[in-house]
This record gives sequence, structure tokens and C-alpha cells, in this order.
Amino acid sequence: MPNKKRASRTWNPLTQSEAFSNDFTNILTERRANMEDKQFICDMLLNALRATDSYRDVVGITYVKSKHSDESHVVIHFISGTRIICTTMDSGFAMIKDIINHIGG
Repeated sequence: MPNKKRASRTWNPLTQSEAFSNDFTNILTERRANMEDKQFICDMLLNALRATDSYRDVVGITYVKSKHSDESHVVIHFISGTRIICTTMDSGFAMIKDIINHIGG
């Protein structure tokens, strides 16, 4: 009988781990690309508010996201002071509604 060589399959756990890591990184990158730019939404809302007679005193709107948790806040800067609004778990549209409700819209 002739001696046939078997095709050897080697399983390398490091290669499997790297493949999983690359897939996970791609998923996170795609998820971040699909997220709303909430600071941009705040900037656009600032322009809309400043165009009205009622909110000409709004100086800035800053979106603040915690690095350690899912908490987020919006800081509205008026000429006369600031107001902080909790926007944790808000979508972009819900954040706009929260801002308008809290500043008296």
C-alpha cells in the first residue's frame, strides 16, 4: 500500500482569538459610526434657540458624556448662569425635548 500523506489541520487558538478580536472591533466601530453626534445636535439647537427672541441669552450648549458610566448631561450656558440637564439614555430627539422642557419651552 502506498503511503498517503494526511492533510494536517492545525488549530491555533491565538489565530481564533485574533479573529474574534477583529470581529468585535469591527462591530464596535460600526456601532459608533451609527451613533448620533449629540454635540452636533446641541450646536444646531443652540443656533435655533438664539434665533428666537426668548433665548437670545443662550451662550452655549455642551454635551457631557461620562467616561466611567452611561451617564450624560447637557450644560446650557446663559449670560446669567448655567443649567445642567440629565440626558442619560436619551436619543438625540429625546435630548432636544428634555432641553426645551427644562428651559421653559
